[in-house]
Amino acid sequence: MRLSVSQKMIASFSFIFLLLLISGLFSFKSMNNIFGSVSSITDEYLPGVELVNNLNFQTEHVIALTYSHLIENNADNMKNIEKEITDYSAKIDQTLKEYEPTVSTEDEKKHYDSLIAKWKEFQKTNAATLQVSLTNDQTKIKTAMADSYKAFSAMQTDLDALVKHNHSGALDAAQSVRDVYTSSTRVMVVIVILSLVFAIAITYTLHRLISVPIRKVTNTVLKVADGDLSVRDIQVKNRDEIGQLAQAVNAMVLNLRSTVQTAMDTSQQVAALSAELTASAEQTSRASEQIAASIDEVAAGSHEQLTGLDETARTMEEMTIGVERISEKATNVAEQTVETTQNVSRGNESMQAMLQQMGSIQSSTEQTSEAIHRLGERSDQIGSIVAIITEIANQTNLLALNASIEAARAGEEGRGFAVVALEVKKLAEQSGQSASQISALIEDIERDISRAKSSMELAAADVLNGTDAAKHTGALFEQILKSIEQVSEQFLEVSSTTQQMSASTEEISSTVVSIAAIAKQSSDNTMNVASASEEQMAAMEQISSTSAHLAQLADELQSSIRRFKLV
Repeated sequence: MRLSVSQKMIASFSFIFLLLLISGLFSFKSMNNIFGSVSSITDEYLPGVELVNNLNFQTEHVIALTYSHLIENNADNMKNIEKEITDYSAKIDQTLKEYEPTVSTEDEKKHYDSLIAKWKEFQKTNAATLQVSLTNDQTKIKTAMADSYKAFSAMQTDLDALVKHNHSGALDAAQSVRDVYTSSTRVMVVIVILSLVFAIAITYTLHRLISVPIRKVTNTVLKVADGDLSVRDIQVKNRDEIGQLAQAVNAMVLNLRSTVQTAMDTSQQVAALSAELTASAEQTSRASEQIAASIDEVAAGSHEQLTGLDETARTMEEMTIGVERISEKATNVAEQTVETTQNVSRGNESMQAMLQQMGSIQSSTEQTSEAIHRLGERSDQIGSIVAIITEIANQTNLLALNASIEAARAGEEGRGFAVVALEVKKLAEQSGQSASQISALIEDIERDISRAKSSMELAAADVLNGTDAAKHTGALFEQILKSIEQVSEQFLEVSSTTQQMSASTEEISSTVVSIAAIAKQSSDNTMNVASASEEQMAAMEQISSTSAHLAQLADELQSSIRRFKLV
């Protein structure tokens, strides 16, 4: 499956974000489970133990007041004791009502109902004992005391069972907290390790798939911009925009190398032809001078005219051959100039295609940078979740402290619960430490994200530098194209001038033939030949000027091409 650069970046960092999200959600769920277990201790078992301890204290106080009533002889004191017994009995009834909502199991409900029944039985027995206490009958008092203690002992059995139930429930809840903490810690360690491994692997992969190929392309483009066309082909395995860019740059370098080589060969040929054209023009000019001298001699005498005509005929033959050579060379150079123009145009098209590809890479880099920015924001959100988990751990620690205080107030009966509260406090502290470790790991991941973002910014800068270099190379190609077009125009002028010179040569030849055939008309024909000679000399001057300008253009073209290094 072929993926673009932005799709690879988004998929990679989305996977890391998914691992972080799973880690955060799992931590949040684990802390909720721990909080639920701690809540069951603080909201169910701790109040139950506290209420049972209150019942123990209140019932013991009632039986103690009953004993005090039995040994008291003062009537007023006995009434005060009876009033206090009534008040504490009301408190016991209220405590039993408060305990009822904490009942959670059938066994606890059974002991609670039994305690209610035995409490009512104790109240009846204790009321009878107080009545016997007023009679001062020691035998009945002893019997009543035994009955009251028996009823009190029966209540103690259920109270002890309720204490045991709440204590074992608290231990089970604490064990549940330990189990949840252990499993959560293991899973969190695995998730964090996987996140770090994938983050490192993705960072290395992105560096290998993006930064390294872009650096290769940029180095090649910079060398080409400096005129070095001897660079090797860029070898990358990417099948995305970067791979397409590398292929486009390779094709551009190949076309540039071919175009510059052709332009170099053509410029050398142009220089050589310019030299030949200049030499031919000088030779033709000398021939024209000789023709003029011959015409003067023709005007002086017929014998000299015949001799001059022979020399003129030979000179015209040489000039005709020179003109034909000039015309042939000019035609060849014009054809090569057209071919060079086409090659330069193809090179310019390749350069424009590369510029478009560089623009596509820059767009993909910007999209990747935005994806990394969004991933950083998600990481901040996970950090907020970890902060909430830390706060929950702190609250759990506070609840455990309160539980320890209540257990201390309960005395000997709350000692086991104090151990549970201490264990919960340790687990809360460990949860807080785990949350801190998770926060530190998230900070490491955020630093990795920041480094990946910096790498993408460097890659974007490399792409921008490569684009500028390619634009500079494109400008050089446009300059070369203009120079070649100027050379083509000059060769068209040379071709036109050569045709004019050929026509003039034919006219001179015709005039010479007429002079040889009709001697009587030599004077008139001499004027025509003189006029044609003047036109020919003017044409040769124009050819000389054009040849000099053509040589100058060839030198400028070679100077531009020398900037490029082919091997």
